[in-house]
Parts: sequence; structure tokens; C-alpha cells
Amino acid sequence: MTPQEQIDDILDNFDFDKVHKVMVFLNWKYGGSVPTVSELKENARGLLKEAVKLDLHWYSSGGFHVKHEVFEKNSYISLEFVIAEWDNEE
Repeated sequence: MTPQEQIDDILDNFDFDKVHKVMVFLNWKYGGSVPTVSELKENARGLLKEAVKLDLHWYSSGGFHVKHEVFEKNSYISLEFVIAEWDNEE
């Protein structure tokens, strides 16, 4: 699967409705208001494309975390929405 096909697959299957419900519950705002499902999807699309374009292994914004790895000629892309995490790596 090409990177664009992977991005399309993620955007088609990721549960943006669930993310929206969490953001409404937490009153989590982007620029003064809780984003719509469409706005969340567009934000995620931008992050996914930017990670691929800039060959970033990890990219994060607004609760979304994108992982992008390339093994030989194969690309792997994932999208998560994280509300809490902890890392004590030094």
C-alpha cells in the first residue's frame, strides 16, 4: 500500500466520532471551540501528510499522534488520539 493509500485507509476507518465525544466531554477546544468531526479529520489528514512529506517518525498535535516508519521500501503509518500518557525515559 502506498503512503497515500494508508492515509486514506486510516481516515476511512479511524473513529473520529469517538474522539469528538471525548473532546466534547472534556471541553477540549482548538482555537476557542470544540472541533467538529470534519475538522478533526482534516487536522489528522494534515498531520499524516506532513509526517510522510517530512519523513518524521513521530508527529503530534492536538491529541493526535502520528507514527511513520519506513522499513526498506515499505512504509507504516499509524494514528492515535491520546488524552494521557507518561514516559520516564531519560
